[in-house]
Amino acid sequence: MIRLSRMTQSEYDKWRERSIREYIEENVKSGSAKEAATLAEKEFQQILPDGRATRDHFFFIIQDEATRRQVGSIWFQANRDQPAHPFCYLWDLLVYEEYRRRGFASQAMHELEVEGRRIQADAVPHPTVPTQ
Repeated sequence: MIRLSRMTQSEYDKWRERSIREYIEENVKSGSAKEAATLAEKEFQQILPDGRATRDHFFFIIQDEATRRQVGSIWFQANRDQPAHPFCYLWDLLVYEEYRRRGFASQAMHELEVEGRRIQADAVPHPTVPTQ
């Protein structure tokens, strides 16, 4: 079994560094490394202007409950603009290579559904009962 835990700022910083590095590696094929690095920084700033605190973006580490080891990470965005049709958009799901093929990704997707429903439920305004 796994557990999702909100990323700390230091975990987020490591995640961001890894994500940008991988983004650059993928995009350097179509241009220079400098152009890819500039594009990566620009896009991350555009998508996550407030970093980990960007509204409706959620960052979690995936932890194996048996060993208490971090086995990956997950980033998703909750769409709260249409309360009648809530959904979450998965931006990134990573299970570290040495932990793959053990079911952690599918367990993380299940936990994402649970967490997404909880986040959406927290955002729904509850009717107020008039006091007398």
